[in-house]
Amino acid sequence: VRDFLGKVVNLNGTVSRLDNGLGVTLNGGNGESGSKPETLFFADSSSSSAQNGDPAQVSIRPEHVTVLADGDATDGRNVLTGVIEELLFTGDCYETRIRIAGESILLELPSGAAWREGEVLKLQFRDDAMTLWPDAAMAQ
Repeated sequence: VRDFLGKVVNLNGTVSRLDNGLGVTLNGGNGESGSKPETLFFADSSSSSAQNGDPAQVSIRPEHVTVLADGDATDGRNVLTGVIEELLFTGDCYETRIRIAGESILLELPSGAAWREGEVLKLQFRDDAMTLWPDAAMAQ
């Protein structure tokens, strides 16, 4: 299942079991000097056997990542900062490479907006659409 065909966003980090649930603290922070590490939290952690401190990977389908506009109401949960590195206009959308948490991900952005390389985005990851993959191979 993990190596399925299709588009997916993967981010690497470390399992964080906290009072407010299961999360993965991402390896790269948000890339800003002196920034604190960012954590993605899961809606349901009951089925995971991952332990605090285990290396892990978070996977989510790109359509479950929302680009927030300035002023969008959000509780701040699972909102990460990204920077557009590359844009490719494909007609109906932009294929976009975004630097987030020290990694580069691919997302499609709507063609109706004026995007630019270097632009800072706020991205919200749906907590009920993420999958946690404990990754023993990452520890080696």
